[in-house]
Amino acid sequence: MIWNFMENIKPTRGVSHGNFAGAGNEQGVPADFSARQTHAQETRAKSQKRFRYAFLTSPDSVAIIRAKDKIYTEINEMFSLFLGYAKEDIIGKSFSEVAAWQDRKEQQNLLADIGRRGPVSNREARFIDSEGTVKTGLLSVMTMPLDQELHFVLAIRNIDALRIVEDALEKS
Repeated sequence: MIWNFMENIKPTRGVSHGNFAGAGNEQGVPADFSARQTHAQETRAKSQKRFRYAFLTSPDSVAIIRAKDKIYTEINEMFSLFLGYAKEDIIGKSFSEVAAWQDRKEQQNLLADIGRRGPVSNREARFIDSEGTVKTGLLSVMTMPLDQELHFVLAIRNIDALRIVEDALEKS
């Protein structure tokens, strides 16, 4: 029924059959659609490049973790340095396999809070590096879609030096 209706429509002036404003291709796709699609792809590529540079050069430890199974999918160099593990020892492992939390309950509370309230900002947490040293960091976590799956972006700012200065000031 609708196809019969469509066949009876006559092109208007300046618009040939299957084309918009006289421009397009045999399938009736506007010529500027391809240009818009190319522009969108270029914009996306530039955005991904900016994100990648920010991720790699951040002075904070940053990890991307797949939400459904808590698997580390990417970390930056600072994350590796903070915990003392090689990237290859973390990528593909879960939260529980990378024994980085001093207190597992703190880790569980964080995940519960993200589930209830969403992003977490500047929560103090303690971690254990590969040599057993306890490190203190301000932890921020938010979710983002990536490759059609939900992921956590976790950032840790090392505040050990700040704690040393605070302790020295308290003693003086």
